[in-house]
Amino acid sequence: MLLQECIFRPRSKAVSTKKKLEDEVQGLVSAWIKNGQIWGEELWGWKNDELIVTCWTPCRDSLNKTYAAEWVRKAATRVHSLCREAPTTKVIAQRHTEVNAKSWRKQASLYLFTHMLDDTSPICGGRTGVPIPLYLISIDQQLRQNLISWMQSYKHVDSLWTGSGPLEMEAYRELARTNSTLTQKGRQLASNVEASTKLPTYYYLMKYWGHSITDEIDRKCPGCGQAWKQSRKGQRGLDWFDYRCEPCRLVSHLAVSFDDARRASIGEWKAKVIAN
Repeated sequence: MLLQECIFRPRSKAVSTKKKLEDEVQGLVSAWIKNGQIWGEELWGWKNDELIVTCWTPCRDSLNKTYAAEWVRKAATRVHSLCREAPTTKVIAQRHTEVNAKSWRKQASLYLFTHMLDDTSPICGGRTGVPIPLYLISIDQQLRQNLISWMQSYKHVDSLWTGSGPLEMEAYRELARTNSTLTQKGRQLASNVEASTKLPTYYYLMKYWGHSITDEIDRKCPGCGQAWKQSRKGQRGLDWFDYRCEPCRLVSHLAVSFDDARRASIGEWKAKVIAN
């Protein structure tokens, strides 16, 4: 990830012009976020009559107009009309390794995964486990926005669960059950990504509580009831997961807590009873 500084120079020093520029830049930044060109939150400020926006990007050229979706282009046009010259960007710091823009094309599969502290991309490479910028993936702009929206929802729910407040159990059910609203939406998005990219795309299903480590070994896929335990071969990509079901496109990990049998049943496979 790279920390970039974007500088916008208004045509006029008038307060009204500056306020209008702020509003339009806000729209541009929002469009960049929806398109996956910015990761995490941005910082704003004026200095010497220049509006400066500092933000994290996955690649050095992430804000290049080459990657702009339709709404990014429209927002950029409105911003440019208020500036006396084209906005400039420069890299001022780096955190972790810059994302390889071509890496996603080398993946044989993808998976949908995020958590409360994540500020990258919800789509990861099945071979490397590296988050892939959404603007690089062959999906339409609406699907990119829907993925970002789902990611925000998942992070909020994960925060509620981790906070152990009055909504802890309801939050955990959303994370761990295959039939929860959050999971169903995420699995549909993963299916849409697969349809667009032609790459098998899996959904990560949370599992924290289990009955025992012995029971965990025989835990069935909560989507179809079939065996889905796999031998972990590494710490990256799909090999990082203890469970994988090809037909259901689900992946998961071993439970880590065995102190609550009631909670351990959440998210487990339940055979449907057919009435006579």
